[in-house]
Formats: sequence, structure tokens, C-alpha cells
Amino acid sequence: MLATKKQTISEMCAETLAIETCYKGNTPNFEEDDSFAFIIPGVEKKMRFHRGVLSKASTMFSSLFTGRNDSSVCRYRKDSEQVEWIPKIAQSDETYRSVLQKWLSFCYGKDASFTCEELPAALAVLVQLQLRCADEVRTKIEAHMKEIAEKNKEKGCAMLADCATVYDECRSIAVELAEIVVCLDIVKKNKEKMFEVAKKNADVGGVMLRKVLNECNEKEDKSMIDVELAEAVLTCEIVNKNKAAMIEIAKKNVKVGAVMLMKCAQDKASLADAEFVNTVMTMENMKKYKGVLVDKYLMNLPVEYLDMMQHFSEGHDDLSEFSIRLKYVKFHERVLSEEQKRTIMGHCNLGKLNNEELRELYRLGMFNDFSFVEQCHEETIKERDADRVRIANLEEKSRMDREKKEMEKKCL
Repeated sequence: MLATKKQTISEMCAETLAIETCYKGNTPNFEEDDSFAFIIPGVEKKMRFHRGVLSKASTMFSSLFTGRNDSSVCRYRKDSEQVEWIPKIAQSDETYRSVLQKWLSFCYGKDASFTCEELPAALAVLVQLQLRCADEVRTKIEAHMKEIAEKNKEKGCAMLADCATVYDECRSIAVELAEIVVCLDIVKKNKEKMFEVAKKNADVGGVMLRKVLNECNEKEDKSMIDVELAEAVLTCEIVNKNKAAMIEIAKKNVKVGAVMLMKCAQDKASLADAEFVNTVMTMENMKKYKGVLVDKYLMNLPVEYLDMMQHFSEGHDDLSEFSIRLKYVKFHERVLSEEQKRTIMGHCNLGKLNNEELRELYRLGMFNDFSFVEQCHEETIKERDADRVRIANLEEKSRMDREKKEMEKKCL
């Protein structure tokens, strides 16, 4: 028990980052009163700082006090000699407030130390303050965060969540942490948190999707976490922006490909193209995943997707073009007009329909429109004539084959 406690303390010490101040000689001249009140949301006590000290340490404060630039994080009221910290997160986040005060002390020549839990906030506030040594210090913080993530994925996951969802200043390190931390087990174990991360940060979501899909394919995982993640992360914009990569993913993971089609379908101005549709809706895929691809996704896609499809069975089964279009019309029967129904069914080869299929059209009221009857009649005649030509060609080929065999026998 004692050994475990010592080990925990040792780990905490190793995870705490100590940063030596860059401003050892940065002390106020107390003979000149250039102090001001610093108001931080959530902190009752008004602290006092010096314009000269903070201007030497921070380009943001220097510009603020000289009036060269406004700041997105501070408001300077010269008449009342006070500065208000703007970000609302300070009101509710004690860690953020603590980190801000540590950095302000850092500007006065005091070394700073940050625990693992404080590192995302420390990085964000460092960027907000625009300290003159920020580049060097940022490199140290980010390197330490990655080192912790490599050793402890759970803590790396917590830092990733903060960087991706709480602090905009940490978006780039969030992607690097995702590359280190994200794996199938972590996403399953922290599903709600990871999905939220993926939604808030598209770049992290892309890393997460790629890594999880690869693992699902390698391990033949049946948990549907890949589909759930795709539904949470993907947008039409992401799919179209990374079309080549998305098509490759769709080839390997059909169900995720179907999710991509649905996401594109939600944006009527940016439907998926025929290449994408036919990558997902192949005959092999529809046979293997009919319940998902046809019954769940295709039936809920815009009718334009039906027109893009090239793969149907040749017979009269439930994956023929007629059967799929009929299913689509019945699924949307209440919202489709009679004309729309006839247009959808009119794309089939009406001349090849059998008696049962013609009865289905009759039950739908298709033959109430004479032009549709004429279309069926014309296509039936065309198909009959084409059949006659095919039969004649087969008979001619058969005759020629017989004559060739007879000639070969005579030569012997």
C-alpha cells in the first residue's frame, strides 16, 4: 500500500512540468506608481499589477497599454486604471483561473509549474497572453503533453478532450495528441467523450475516424462503433473535401460508405456523384448488406441516387432495378405525386417485366395515365424485336457451328 502511494506521488511529480521564468529581472519600480487593478471573472479579490512589468513580458499588454491594438482577451479602462479579463471561461473554470494567475506571476520573475490536468489551460493562456518567450515555452509544454500521452493513454485522452473542445488555442496539439492516443479500445471506453471531441474538432475527428476504421477492418470488429463514429463525425463538406480518401474508405467499409452517402444527401446542393454511389452500391455489397444498404440507407436517399446507380440484378429478384424502384415508390408513397411515381418507375426496362411485375404497376395506378401505357407498349415491342434478333443470331450461330463440324468430319 505504501509502495503504491509512493509510486503515485512519483508519477504525479514526473507529470508536473516546471518552467523556469524568462523574466528574472522583471521587477516593478516601486518609486513609479504605474499599477492597475486586474479584474478576473470568478476572482473576488482585485489584484494589482504594473503596466511596465507586464508590457516587458507580453506583446499583448504592451499593445494594450499604448493603445496600438485592442485585445480579444483584455479590456483596458484607462480612466479607472483597471484591466478586465474577457474570456468567460474564467468565471466557471477554477483550473483556468489558477493557470492565469501563475502566468502573471511568471511575468514577475516567479517560476511556474503545471500539473497534467493544467497543461491544456496553461497552453491556451500562454497563447492568449502573447508572452515574448511563448514559442520556446509552448514547445516545452507540447512536448511534455505528448510524452505523458505516450505513457498514459487515459490521461492523454483527458488532455485531448480539453484541447479539442475547450481551448481553441490548442487545436493543433489536439491533432498530434489524437495520433498518439486514439485507438479502438480508447474510443469504446470513452465513447461519449470521444464522439464529442470528434464533433467539435473536424481535424481530430478525421484522425479518429481513420484510426478506428483501420482497427475495425484489421480486427473484423462487429460492434458498429465505426458506423456510429462516422455518423457523429462526417459532414458533406468533409466527404467532398477528401473525396479520394473517402472513396477508399468506402471500398473497405461499405456501411461507413453508406453513411457518407446519407451525409451528402442532407445537403441537396452537394449530392454525392455517380462514382461514389457505385463504389458503395455494388451488386456484391447489396447482396451482403441488403438490410443496411437497401432497406435502411437507399430508401432514405433522394431519388437522384437511384438514377446514378448502375448495379442491379438481371433477373426478377428483389435486387432488380424494378424491385428496388418499386420498393422506393412504396416507401415514399404518401409524399410522391402520381407523376413522380411514374417517372421513377419509367426508368426501368418496362419491356422486360413479367406478369406479376405488371400487376404491381397496375395496383399502383400506373396505367391510369395513357402515356405510361404507351411507354410500356413501345418498350415491349422494342424488347420483342430485340429478342427476335437475338434468337435469330443464336440460330445462325448454331447453324454455322453445325456446318463447321460437318466440314471437319468430311476432312477426316
